[in-house]
Amino acid sequence: MTKILVGISLVQIGKAVPAMASLADSLRPMLGDRTDSGGFGLALAIYSVVATFLVGYLWTRVGLKRQLQIADEDLKSTVAAAIDSRSADDATVLSLLERQLSGQNPPTQAELNEGFQKASPVVLTQAYQRAESQRKDSWRSPDDASRRRHERTIPIFRALIAADTTDRYHRQYGSLGYALKDVQDPQYGEARDMLSKAIAIRDKNGTPGFHFYEWNRAVCAIHLDPAFSRNEVSTTEQRTVIEGDLRAAARHLGDAMFIAGPQADQNTQTVTSWLALNALSLAQLKTT
Repeated sequence: MTKILVGISLVQIGKAVPAMASLADSLRPMLGDRTDSGGFGLALAIYSVVATFLVGYLWTRVGLKRQLQIADEDLKSTVAAAIDSRSADDATVLSLLERQLSGQNPPTQAELNEGFQKASPVVLTQAYQRAESQRKDSWRSPDDASRRRHERTIPIFRALIAADTTDRYHRQYGSLGYALKDVQDPQYGEARDMLSKAIAIRDKNGTPGFHFYEWNRAVCAIHLDPAFSRNEVSTTEQRTVIEGDLRAAARHLGDAMFIAGPQADQNTQTVTSWLALNALSLAQLKTT
């Protein structure tokens, strides 16, 4: 800035004297139109410029600096308070998560929903991973203790869904669908709805994979089909829905999901039974 001012002054210095003379002539009538009025007006103008510069300089060096420091301190305090508040919210969520998954003084669904809505994305991800790990470890186990561990994951997935107000993530819907399907008293209707929601979000986001959603939704639809419970062929409408999901899954999943072997779980046996009842083979499902 100093170099610019000096440079401009050197270039324009030849015009300075005529300009000041013109300014003095302009100010003269306003100051009594006397012989010395122009000089007095010019001196007053120069003094005002210099005084204004000095006052502005002193204020920026003293007053403004102090105001900026105060603003910085307020900002730091605000940020620190926000971090402390978020840390407290995250600690609360982790406590709720532990109580729910362990079964020791489990919170209500409302408490979980409220807590999860205040948590940071990192803690929400951690909560999902904890619940999903417990679900995977316990869903096939026949003993009552493991079944209860499996069921305790359901409120966590519901709370994660409540916290995702913009429906950005599909996995909590998918995991909730799996859990509802595999509880002691299966809730096939709601499980199908959750899997449908997971598929819709997955497709909207263009996320590849996760074709177990279709396979499990087909399992739910088979159990909800009255004809299957009577060991009868499905209606055309029901067959179209179930077959569509199985075709989508067959193109991406292994053959073991459609052909029940000695170690196959109940869901695979259900799919195999439905295919046999409706005269469909795995080879037919794989054809486009």
